[in-house]
Amino acid sequence: MGVESTAVPTSAVRPRFSRQLLAVLTAVAIAVITAFAAFYASRLDTLQREADAELRTTTRALADELAQWRTERLGDGEVLRRNRLTLTQLETDLHQQGTLSNASVRYWLQGYLEAFDYVSLLVLGSDHHPLLVMGRPHILSANSQGLIEQAVSSSYPTLSSIQHDASGQAYLDLIVPLPLDGEHWTVQALVLRVEPQRQLFPMLQRQSGMRETDRSLLLGETSGRYTLLGPDLPGSGAALALDRALLAQAMGQGKVPAGRLLPDSPLAFTAADRVDSAGWIVVRQIERQEMLTGIRSQLLSAGLTALLLLIAAALAIHRIWQKQSMAAIHQLAVEADHRATLEALQKELENAMSIARLGRWERRLDTDELWWSPQTRALIGIPQDEPPSREGFIRRVHPEDRETLRAALVRAYASGEASEFAYRIIRPDGSVAYFHNHVRIEQDPVGGRRAIGTVQDITDQQTIALKLHRQTAYLTAIVNHLPQGISVFDDQLRLQYWNQLFIDILELPPEIVVRNVSFDDLIMVPALRGEYGPGDPAEHVRKRRALAEQFSPHRFERTKPNGRSHLVIGEPLYLDGKVAGFITTYTDITERKRTEEALARNNETLRTIIDNMPSAVSLVDSELQVIACNDQLRRLLAFPDSLFANGLPSLEDLIRFNAERGEYGPGDA
Repeated sequence: MGVESTAVPTSAVRPRFSRQLLAVLTAVAIAVITAFAAFYASRLDTLQREADAELRTTTRALADELAQWRTERLGDGEVLRRNRLTLTQLETDLHQQGTLSNASVRYWLQGYLEAFDYVSLLVLGSDHHPLLVMGRPHILSANSQGLIEQAVSSSYPTLSSIQHDASGQAYLDLIVPLPLDGEHWTVQALVLRVEPQRQLFPMLQRQSGMRETDRSLLLGETSGRYTLLGPDLPGSGAALALDRALLAQAMGQGKVPAGRLLPDSPLAFTAADRVDSAGWIVVRQIERQEMLTGIRSQLLSAGLTALLLLIAAALAIHRIWQKQSMAAIHQLAVEADHRATLEALQKELENAMSIARLGRWERRLDTDELWWSPQTRALIGIPQDEPPSREGFIRRVHPEDRETLRAALVRAYASGEASEFAYRIIRPDGSVAYFHNHVRIEQDPVGGRRAIGTVQDITDQQTIALKLHRQTAYLTAIVNHLPQGISVFDDQLRLQYWNQLFIDILELPPEIVVRNVSFDDLIMVPALRGEYGPGDPAEHVRKRRALAEQFSPHRFERTKPNGRSHLVIGEPLYLDGKVAGFITTYTDITERKRTEEALARNNETLRTIIDNMPSAVSLVDSELQVIACNDQLRRLLAFPDSLFANGLPSLEDLIRFNAERGEYGPGDA
């Protein structure tokens, strides 16, 4: 059966469709570019968060492990020192015979060299002269000799920091004082030399991560000077010209910084933490370039895929537009053309559902006949040749979710209402995936009822949600362990977050500190206690609310009537450039204030005594700097005021002045 067509000038139709096609392709290209930019930004933010969590956690764990190793070494020294019976035998042999003849004592000492990370042992007399040497001979450094005096004086074992011998080999000395108070022994101390290459440095290497460029460093800090302690690397023991600002930021609680810790080091994310009581700083680094390599390869792969999809979409759209143009020109719609168009649309629908990780399924409730789309099979991991069955699907559901899923389906079929539910699937490779189902019940065109549903793989969303939950838990734990009270109010001055120290420092009743409680209700408590002075408490509250509504940075100290003082620091919070509230910290500074007041009183008393002495008085510190003097000194020694114009001079300045005016005789000053 033919259809009469009306001639339509192609010159009028085709340019219009060409412009529409170009506009659609341009819009699609812009959407793809925007999506890729958003993907790159999202992945970059995710990598930053992962680096934060990984570096902060592993750095703290490594610092704790190093502190535990140091505690164990000191524990070895204390255990050795408490074995008085064996040590008495050692003292007797060395005092009477000048050598160790007791095999049991020698075997006991040899056990430390064989079972732990010690490589040699020195038994020292009162003048640090070795009475007994076991293991590898070594020379005591000036630092270790000073620690011997300290250990003997304190009667406690002492562990030196990491040192380097003349060959650059790293070591530590564990110094154990042997005599107890009141004992006079020939033997004064025992020195065990620790080789960090056995246990300490391997700890750093174990924590370096799976990436080739990840690394862990151990730094020493002495009087503001940083040295590389380990692991054994070129430059170990030498002073480092590192980026101090980056190191300080790496030791903070915010995001881990990216930068170059050393001038010739690559750009890396860096976290650092102190090792308790050791004077050490442990540093963990992940090179930024290596982290970005993965995301760039993903972006390139996705870009190529998107380009192919864009070309395919352009061809499909061009075909559709061409068919519509032919239909507009010839006014002809044949069944073959309709079928081709329907198949193309079906393919586009499947492509769209594939991109969205969506699958479809249908079930006739009267015959229990079931159908799965190819995408559903691919998502769940069902072979294309496996006949669809309810049992085959349930078998792949996680055992803990099967009964819940069965009950949800029964309720949906019985109620006839649209429902949705989530469950987990165990894929053929053993991995667990998260799915979300949406199902509706409708009448079948041929009679009976049927259930139509979709399945969507939400594993990526669920993984992100779990990561965010863990990160929120970490941040909450950090805030709750800070040594300060913290409060966060929104832009309506309603309390949104706080920790226990906020309640303790402000002495608030715990029952009123709840989410969304107003600023007025909280500060009314100290106002009623008279902490803001005499007057109407409501007026005090009104004034402080007016100040808070300015959302300005503030810092002040406040002393309560009970004598307790605290430091209050507040900063406004901004979201999208607008004020969203403010965060305030409360630090109890009572003891610091009392100490400052006591020091001020002592200094004033000392100043008064010195100024009223009839004789000349001066105080000089260990750096030969004059820290106090009276007017009698200046008058008796005829020092001019110019010497004191810039404050108190050094002792060297005073001596040079006397020498230049010839008080020490002729010669070069």
